[in-house]
Amino acid sequence: MNKYTTKQLKYDLLLLIIIVVWGVNFPILKHVLEVMHPFVVNIFRFTASILAILFIYAFQKNSFLNWRVIKSRFFSFLLLGLLGYFLYQLFFILGINNTTAGNSAIIMASSPVWTAVVAITFYKEKLTRAAWIGLVLSVAGAIYVSLSGENRISLNRELIIGNTLILAASICWGAYTAFSKPATQFIDAKGITLIGLIISFPFNLFLAIPHMDDIMWGELNWLFWLAIVYSGALSTGLAVVAWTYSVQKVGATHTAVFGNLVPFVALVASYFILQEHIQPDQLLGGSLIVGGLILMRLNR
Repeated sequence: MNKYTTKQLKYDLLLLIIIVVWGVNFPILKHVLEVMHPFVVNIFRFTASILAILFIYAFQKNSFLNWRVIKSRFFSFLLLGLLGYFLYQLFFILGINNTTAGNSAIIMASSPVWTAVVAITFYKEKLTRAAWIGLVLSVAGAIYVSLSGENRISLNRELIIGNTLILAASICWGAYTAFSKPATQFIDAKGITLIGLIISFPFNLFLAIPHMDDIMWGELNWLFWLAIVYSGALSTGLAVVAWTYSVQKVGATHTAVFGNLVPFVALVASYFILQEHIQPDQLLGGSLIVGGLILMRLNR
């Protein structure tokens, strides 16, 4: 096994760990959202994320944020923070409340395509024809997995606002992934994630304040707080740090396509955590995702 292949395998394994963390996060958050408004959940999650990253910085010498660099490129970091941690979260939450789960799944599966479009347009990333085929297969597999269960597509005109919001969320996350790569030239992945969380925090707090009185404090047991720590420190914090690191090392498009594995991992996690059933054809969708990933990797 040559040096390149060994490095590529390392990054692929890192991405698989990230996807497992994100996939498991879905069934875990279902319990949290039963007793707390999504906007309020985000505040607790982001707080846990910030503390987790600061904890890592506490054990590293001479590696804290370079404020001079941040100040000189403030608007670039502001864009990343708003795209990845405010607008994406806002559009997704509002969108999913105004459309069907099936519509949400099929629209969000387009996110790697938006990453590819932004990366190719602004940063001249290149994909071979075979890699494009792999990307399309992976997106198709993610859609198939999401829609093979109880989710359904609806063309009802009343859902157009929700569909548009989900599309905006997909574009925001795709653009965030692509735009984060040049930022890694000036600051590490931990710093990019931390700055994004801090910048977006006041905006998310503004959304959460009206719902603070609705918190069911009596129902918040230790399992709830454990779920918040998992979702915040791992899913929204350290996993995004690792995701940004991967963007720096292997490119935005090749990183983004791994995101198509999230619905399949969430499906498997829900089977074990929530005892939800897996349909046989959903396994076929998972095979399409993996096949597309392999095709992209072999033609990178």
